[in-house]
Amino acid sequence: MYTEDGLNEDLGSSVFYHYTDSAGLIGILASESIRMTHIRYLNDEKEFTYFMEIFNREFQKSYRQLDKERVDKCTEILDVLKNVKNSTQLYIASFCEDGDQLSQWRGYANGSGYSLGFAVKDLIELMGISYDEVMKAKASTDVVAPNDNGIMLRKVIYDPEVVKEKISKLVNLLMELVCNSESSQDEETNFIFEMLSASSICKHPSFKEEKEWRLIAIEDVHEPYRVKLRSGPRGVVPYIEVPLLSMRDQFLLNKIVIGPSQHQQEQKNGIELYMRTNRKQMVNIDVSASPFRG
Repeated sequence: MYTEDGLNEDLGSSVFYHYTDSAGLIGILASESIRMTHIRYLNDEKEFTYFMEIFNREFQKSYRQLDKERVDKCTEILDVLKNVKNSTQLYIASFCEDGDQLSQWRGYANGSGYSLGFAVKDLIELMGISYDEVMKAKASTDVVAPNDNGIMLRKVIYDPEVVKEKISKLVNLLMELVCNSESSQDEETNFIFEMLSASSICKHPSFKEEKEWRLIAIEDVHEPYRVKLRSGPRGVVPYIEVPLLSMRDQFLLNKIVIGPSQHQQEQKNGIELYMRTNRKQMVNIDVSASPFRG
């Protein structure tokens, strides 16, 4: 699991929220799992392009000092990255620090929006590592090795300067790789993995209001999960389901916020009826305070 600046002791008692529509709510409550969408089917198709545009600008500043052999080596590695990006099965579930955010509700203007709250500690321990272990590792490094199911929790970066700094480090890593005649295939593979994971959390600053965190799962290490399909605006959308159960098989859902609509009380009653008659663990159900009505 990877951590970014911001995952600290203060977040230990925090709740992250996953926004969804009525179909998503029904699916999550029934399966007690989170749906992680294939990265190529996310709403913002330009994320990877945005990241690579900045990377290429920074790379141009460095590659001029290389001879042709090393330039060719850089090109080879970046070509591999492009092919891997197109073929790797990277799945993402998005969370927000705010459970009643106006900009998020605007995406559910038909009155069928919900935010589902999960304790940060539960999301971390879901990945097979205790929150205390993460904090201990954080004291010495920003990286905690992924566990067996390969799921990472990452904070999305919106600050252009921070994105540029992260990319500069990756450019330097690439330079070291191609200038070191003894660099191994494993080191090249690690670079490609770092590029992929970084590109999945760097977004344009216009999205900063989202305050997004992401659960990320990668193909090679999530073999237990079967790919499923759901309906989306552009047709079918591939996703995987990751169980949201504690070590005692308790559903980790902490809270439900019902988005702005004319029928909030009816929706609350319906959810409570479902939870009670299906012997689901009861959770706090609130209604949005936002005046937005679509």
